Amino acid sequence: MMKALYFILGLLFCVQILSCNKFLDEKVDANLKEADNLDDLDALLNSTQVMNYYVMGLGEASADNYYLDKASWESMDIVDREIYGWGPEIFFQNSLSAWLDYYKTIYYSNHVLTRLNKITAGSVQNKRAEEVKGKAYFFRAFGFYKLVGLFSKAYDKEGAATDLGIPLRLTDDFNVPSERASVKDCYQQILDDLYMAEKLLPIEQSNRHLPTVQAAYVLLSFIYQHMQDFEKSLDYAKKALSINSKLKDMKT
Repeated sequence: MMKALYFILGLLFCVQILSCNKFLDEKVDANLKEADNLDDLDALLNSTQVMNYYVMGLGEASADNYYLDKASWESMDIVDREIYGWGPEIFFQNSLSAWLDYYKTIYYSNHVLTRLNKITAGSVQNKRAEEVKGKAYFFRAFGFYKLVGLFSKAYDKEGAATDLGIPLRLTDDFNVPSERASVKDCYQQILDDLYMAEKLLPIEQSNRHLPTVQAAYVLLSFIYQHMQDFEKSLDYAKKALSINSKLKDMKT
């Protein structure tokens, strides 16, 4: 009797162990699926909520283009008051965080570039893989561009090498510490990413949220304008217009 009982208990224990192993092998959520092919990586870059994030108001709200009297300022919520007065804290739990969201764009881009290198290692590069890589470089450049514009000094030829810029996250590895780069290094990284993007991106995209060669030229023109290299800024503006210079009639 006791032998039979021990046998049954042992059998139940083995079944439980096997069940636990099966359970642990299962993904908790489909969203945790690892991006292991071009379709998955491309899908990450097609997430407009993350990759096409624009905080146009933050820079303008903290600029000196307008004046608020005290009564108007006091009627605003704490976030807008802090932004207007360059307060020590502008990100609250109930507000958007440009810092967090642009670094999310950069993280997605880094993740795609890292996984892409593993997927295509040793294989012949195809046009689809090159385009995905180009999009990742463009979006990373755009994220850096917005962050350095919002959270660093303006580019100055005399002080750019020593002025503090933003952390340049070039990997999806969280264990790599973040350190602030100089403003000069930040702008050089943006240029390097865009140089890569312009070689890999297509002339046209059916999805207007995705970057093209023309978009890379436009952003390069902006960057060189910020760097006060107006000759190169004009050159890239002309390149962009050579692809499409048609004006949109806003009346229609």
